[in-house]
Amino acid sequence: VTDFPHIKKLYTESYVRLVAMRLFALRAIDYFRSANDNDRRYLLYNPIQKMKVTTQGMKIVDMLLDIIAAKGFEQDTYMEMAIRDIGMIPRLEGTTHVNMALVIKFMENYLFNNVEFEEIPKRDDIGNDDYILIQKAGSLRSVKFPDYKRPYQGISTPNIEIFKEQIEIFREFLAEATPSPEQAKNVDYMLALGEIFTMIAYSQLILENAKIYNVAKEIIDEIFNFIVKDTSSYALSVLSNFNNSDKQKEILMKLIKIPHNSDNSNKVWEDHVLPLFETYEMNR
Repeated sequence: VTDFPHIKKLYTESYVRLVAMRLFALRAIDYFRSANDNDRRYLLYNPIQKMKVTTQGMKIVDMLLDIIAAKGFEQDTYMEMAIRDIGMIPRLEGTTHVNMALVIKFMENYLFNNVEFEEIPKRDDIGNDDYILIQKAGSLRSVKFPDYKRPYQGISTPNIEIFKEQIEIFREFLAEATPSPEQAKNVDYMLALGEIFTMIAYSQLILENAKIYNVAKEIIDEIFNFIVKDTSSYALSVLSNFNNSDKQKEILMKLIKIPHNSDNSNKVWEDHVLPLFETYEMNR
């Protein structure tokens, strides 16, 4: 079965999406544990953890179910449990639109009002995280962020470069085709824009942690392959589902990009996915 090209593609994309989830989640912990009154960036990353990482898990299980097909419904298998339980996680963590409503409050400061911050280290140390219990309350719009381009320094792949273009186009949209007062009051419209912004913050932590964990470059490029695709699909959703001005339509069209497809997918399959076959045995 794994000789079929579409099966290889589903397995490979599932794998890189899972790697991306783990990279983001682990890095979000670093920010959470390093928080203080002057650095509350975790308030952006935690809702993304609850919303984006969990819904990515749903997507992965769906992709695996497409591979396994009818066998996924056999009794007492991992997939039988996974397809039943995976949808509970994002709903138990809070509905997606609630977390997205939090995320969009950070958009302006993240993309336009940057300040200097020290790099957050990997936090796997043993310590008492006092700040978790004495967190400062206050406006989410007051939370500051460093230059959004910083994680991209020192690393380049074809799909990273395409995504960097998408980031700048999205900034152009916000600066030159700013949502009208009517659009800003439309919760659905702003949540749809928030999906695009979420990909930018999601990618930041993935890339930071990819450097920390020395993730293979072919995996990084394949991660950004789906990031480019997902960002394009969100742009198309905003374009096709809502009323936009001519300027907004023009910029949204530019935001839709085709990812770079190369032999990286085969390399990820051969070097990282195929060796995992028959390594998992379900507990009895």
